Amino acid sequence: VIASIEDRITAVGSLLAAQSVQLAPEVNGRIVEVGVIDGQTVTASDLLFRLDDSVTEAELAQSEAELALARADLKITRNLAKNSFVTERSREEAAANVKVRRAKLQVIRARLAKARILAPFDGRVGLIRVNLGEYVESGAPLVRLDDLSTLKLDLRVPERLLARVRAGQTIRVSFDAYPGREFEARVETIDTAIDDVGRSLVVRGRLANTEQLLRPGMFARARLVLGARNAAVMVPEESVLASADGQYLFAVRDGKAQRQLVKTGVRQGGQIEILEGVNAGELVVTA
Repeated sequence: VIASIEDRITAVGSLLAAQSVQLAPEVNGRIVEVGVIDGQTVTASDLLFRLDDSVTEAELAQSEAELALARADLKITRNLAKNSFVTERSREEAAANVKVRRAKLQVIRARLAKARILAPFDGRVGLIRVNLGEYVESGAPLVRLDDLSTLKLDLRVPERLLARVRAGQTIRVSFDAYPGREFEARVETIDTAIDDVGRSLVVRGRLANTEQLLRPGMFARARLVLGARNAAVMVPEESVLASADGQYLFAVRDGKAQRQLVKTGVRQGGQIEILEGVNAGELVVTA
């Protein structure tokens, strides 16, 4: 039988989010605003949490007033310096004071920004781990954010296949959560190092998640397609036997069954590929 077959290997792996982060505050404070609910989809820069920043806001107003005063003082000092009413040193001190006040204002603004936890990218939040009014310390986990638009699929394959695996190859994936359904991924990249313990390499694929059915951490059964042949010679598996000389079958030639050594390839759907020994169209004995 002439058939189209795929040269493939099976592997297991797991899913990873395209991007994933555990959000945590960089400063201590009390939560005064929670801008999301469990499982909500957010876009980059959306406000997720806000810590109490009333003291910092007051410091900001004070610092802005001090900077305005320092600028006014510098302007007056420069006018006086033109007429030699003040020394050059006084003018330099006034200019330096403006720089100091400006730097202090920038520090306060940065501290104020840290009181607002924003979404760093588009994604979906997980379960919120804190409550409104709760006091949290820097580094305390608030919520996990995952980009689920696409998922990364990491597989481990034998070292011997390094030369045959390349970007763009098809990966057919199945999951226990969806029996009978197959998803398709593409090889995106191959790790730069071989695992010296298991002598395997990690192949990373990319899997579309348009229906939002899949989640990071899911166990995946995968078939990596290394190549395909459109005119393979296939025979039933039961027609191929094994001996000390190698594998063989009986081909019907001139009305007689003749023992013929063969070289086999891949197995697929109860049939086995014959690379050498018989040609397409020949009769073989199956029983």
